[in-house]
Amino acid sequence: MARIVCEEFIGVKPVYRQAGLGEGWEGSSDAVVVIGDDALRLAADHSRFPFRLDLGESWFAHTGLPFVFALWVARRDFIARAPAEAARIHQTLISCLAEGRKSLGRISRAVAGRIPMDEGSCYRYLNGLEYDLDLNKQEGLREFYRFLARRGDIPAPAGLEIWRADS
Repeated sequence: MARIVCEEFIGVKPVYRQAGLGEGWEGSSDAVVVIGDDALRLAADHSRFPFRLDLGESWFAHTGLPFVFALWVARRDFIARAPAEAARIHQTLISCLAEGRKSLGRISRAVAGRIPMDEGSCYRYLNGLEYDLDLNKQEGLREFYRFLARRGDIPAPAGLEIWRADS
């Protein structure tokens, strides 16, 4: 996604390197892409990289579609071979999500200091994460695949197959 935002939307072609926080790139890089806790940590330090671009916001501004950052996926052959096990895993994921949602206050208190951020901000951040794959998000994912195919990053846009535990 960073390549699409930089190259297709902004029109720059950076030199890309992979490294983690604390691996020495901080002094030699003009820009960085960070995700998750590392992004939250870096956002708290405005002195190192004062300009910020949210990739999801940029994607939405250029496509009008949400970006899907993660998916729960299973191989087709696994579903065919072990449908009951797939359904059990699916139900476990749904249960974990529900338990996590009910425990956001406790989770926020436990992790906020490690980020570092205050508990309220941590709660709002976690509460804002979306776990559904509605039609609009499916179209956003299809658009991402189309971008990848046009760029030659994949041979053809991938299709979406949505498995339902009750089907």
